[in-house]
Amino acid sequence: MSNPTASEIMTAGRFFMMQKFPFFSYLLFNLEIIELGEDNNPWKLQTAAVDGKRFWYNPGFIQEIYQEGLKESKEVANHKVAFLCAHEVMHCALGHLGRRIDRDPDIWNQAADYAINGMLVEAKLTMPKIGLYDKKYSGWSAEAIYDDLIKNPDKTKGKSTLDVHAGQPGFPGEGEGEGGGQPGDELSPEQLADLKDEWDEHMVQAAQNCKDVGNLPAGFERLIKKITEPKVKWNEYIETVIKSLIRSDYTWRIPNKRVFANGITMPSLDYDDSVEIGIAIDMSGSISDEEAAVFLGEIKSIMSQFSNFRIHIACFDSALHAPATLESEEDLDNYEPKGGGGTTPMAWWNWAMKQDWYDNIGTVIMFTDGYIGGPDAWGPGEEKSPNTIWLVKGSDNEGPYGTTIIYEKLD
Repeated sequence: MSNPTASEIMTAGRFFMMQKFPFFSYLLFNLEIIELGEDNNPWKLQTAAVDGKRFWYNPGFIQEIYQEGLKESKEVANHKVAFLCAHEVMHCALGHLGRRIDRDPDIWNQAADYAINGMLVEAKLTMPKIGLYDKKYSGWSAEAIYDDLIKNPDKTKGKSTLDVHAGQPGFPGEGEGEGGGQPGDELSPEQLADLKDEWDEHMVQAAQNCKDVGNLPAGFERLIKKITEPKVKWNEYIETVIKSLIRSDYTWRIPNKRVFANGITMPSLDYDDSVEIGIAIDMSGSISDEEAAVFLGEIKSIMSQFSNFRIHIACFDSALHAPATLESEEDLDNYEPKGGGGTTPMAWWNWAMKQDWYDNIGTVIMFTDGYIGGPDAWGPGEEKSPNTIWLVKGSDNEGPYGTTIIYEKLD
């Protein structure tokens, strides 16, 4: 019996995905799959590539992955082809095409691959040998992995990836050839935003289809929750939380006005009109001085409602900057955020936990870009932290505990 062609292998792999991993199979239906052989591969693509609309592959690469798995069994061979297909759709679903910005294309590809491959390994797919995987990066964003790779350049040397991205040699889209067109990193911000919205819709639909058959991969519920959760204005949420910190008790000194007019005397609530909170501002570069000023302006507006407040504030990048205690609106007006390189939230926490006031604060608000790393890098853990609000700007990353709110420009 003759060996199957790459096209036949891909067809079998997609059928295998539909049976075993339907979530990724549903997502794959949103890509046009294009084989680039000797006659239509002027870019000399050696592996695979994706641009959000199309999925290109070199037939020799598909044969290589399939034959590698076939040494164990036909099922393992199908597993490895399915892994590649799932890998490509997740680049689209996670928005990696528009998140590179000005980062090095080769190292960004490695970082994104580490992020995706960890998710797929946890979903029980079998990875081809060429794939990059490090258990250390489980739960990390591509941005955080990228920063770690930059700090450890030896980890990037001689590493191969399952595909190439826009900006790397061999990526289709530049020059003549089937499926050619504009590469992903040349899309406008508006086009990239539209593409991300499309894939958010694809993710929700695929998840719904999988729920119908009871087969959504482990760990992917959180991704869908991010997309479908109703958006809350961050300033309104923070105001609600801060107001909830006000201690209250009943007093007979001031009757309850709601029932007093009816001749009934009942106690009213007596508020201790003072609050004490901690604020950490990530000044590593992604948060501009203007955005920090808007954030502090909203905090001032909230605090002006109270007769007494204390804000224990400091900025951080890779170190701590400008620690202060603010007790008036004038203090807030005069505070100047400082910093500009690296992202080490523990610089704030290590400072705060040594202060006498730490046990008194009801809430910590951390304004950050979320490109932090593993759970241990965000903070000291839920048991050692007050109620924590992670106000995240520019990424979909969530704090490991507490409440995560996405920062968006206010109307």
